[in-house]
Amino acid sequence: MAITLPNESLQEIFSYIQYDKKALHSCLFVNRNWCCNIIPLLWKQPFHFWKDTNEPSPKLTEVYLNFLSNKSRERLSVKPYLILPKPSKPPIFHYPIYLQNLDTEKLYLASRRWLENIEQFLEDLDYKEYSRALAHELGILFMEQCKKIIRLEIHHELVIVDYDAEKYWSEERYALLNDNTYTSLPLFIGAKNCLRDLREFECHRQRKAGVLLKMAEYCHNIEKLEVSMYNCDELACDVEAEAIGLTYLMLAQQGLKKFVLSGNKYEWPDVAKSFSSQSKTLTCVDFCDLDFDLICDPLLESIALLNSLEKLTFRYCSPFTKQNMTSLCEASFPYLQTLRFFCSHPPLESLVQLINNVKGTMIYLAIAPEISENYVEHVNTLMYLPLVEACSGIKVLELSRYFSPESLEYFLKNSRAPIENLHLGRCWKLNAVHLDVVSEYAKSSNLKLLNLRFVSKKLPQKRIKHLQSLIEEVITEDSPLKIKRLL
Repeated sequence: MAITLPNESLQEIFSYIQYDKKALHSCLFVNRNWCCNIIPLLWKQPFHFWKDTNEPSPKLTEVYLNFLSNKSRERLSVKPYLILPKPSKPPIFHYPIYLQNLDTEKLYLASRRWLENIEQFLEDLDYKEYSRALAHELGILFMEQCKKIIRLEIHHELVIVDYDAEKYWSEERYALLNDNTYTSLPLFIGAKNCLRDLREFECHRQRKAGVLLKMAEYCHNIEKLEVSMYNCDELACDVEAEAIGLTYLMLAQQGLKKFVLSGNKYEWPDVAKSFSSQSKTLTCVDFCDLDFDLICDPLLESIALLNSLEKLTFRYCSPFTKQNMTSLCEASFPYLQTLRFFCSHPPLESLVQLINNVKGTMIYLAIAPEISENYVEHVNTLMYLPLVEACSGIKVLELSRYFSPESLEYFLKNSRAPIENLHLGRCWKLNAVHLDVVSEYAKSSNLKLLNLRFVSKKLPQKRIKHLQSLIEEVITEDSPLKIKRLL
């Protein structure tokens, strides 16, 4: 008599291969019990199981077409030349209920690939219009039939696959940006129940105020929130309404852990105030492309209230001054481990003060030592003694932009930092002399990882091989990318 493991045990085992499509498919055919436990894993994020081409199979969309309602079929039948396949015999499993991860961009691409694949289409067919219509009906299907969406990404309504770069930002791109498209899923019937348990939400569409305000009514368990708030004059965005929508959505959360904000030309007083409501749970904050000169400093001041912060990142943000960094430098971050200024340049005195305030816990530091050889203020960043001394506890160091081999050598010799990981993959002027400095450092240190991801091909390969003999792991452009887990 065969011994069958309990479903709970099987699900625990299969969870370790849930991102390996090939392995999951192999398990499907062991027996019916295994199949019933594998299907939910395969179909919770089918749009992310694409092959190396990074494009969906037309068969994926075709499977979902079997579950479209009669009303959806009627609306699509109005389109000339669009003949949907007649529903085949009922599938064994009701696949839409398993969906947990949805990205509107991938939904659009899956719709378009299916349309391009069917034979009855004419060459001059407007694929964009038909793809939007099909993605819209599939969106209705998911909102009505999915048990729960855990992760949702909403992108710009019109995705151009074969676009002309000069026309990319044309009026055509935003012609149908309204609240009746597949990028407005939270406004659809059924969204309240489907998105009630949403944990991760990314919103990069324009005119998002209505979506954010609606979600604030029923989404209270978001842990990761990422929003792009670019004010494009061409779109006539309601800046104030979008900021209010974001504020209400943040205030509605019961345990927000990660917040990523990208944007420009905004003033954030209301958004800044909402930070205080998440001060006990927010552990990661990432700001990208923000202009603190335009927004003054309420956003920077609000960060000082986040006592649970573990990771703070600034990417392409400017300008930082002693005045707008005062609150940050005076704040206490007892749990901060990662501080990243990527292509962002705070005053050295302020940076040192901030590092000293969290010296006991911080192990990861990312800075951009120089903007150019002629930019006097930042030329000697790595040779600024107070900074060198402040970094004595750093285990992971990430450097970007430009710096001289001499400044790198000075820092590594004098910082006394137990650096285990050194990231130089975005140092565009890295050369053989830099590698020699790292080699000497590796001989007498505990360096375990060197990241040269985006610059390795232009460097002498003999020196890279020498580094590989000294360091446990050297990441180059040929190194396999680590898979980012989506759920």
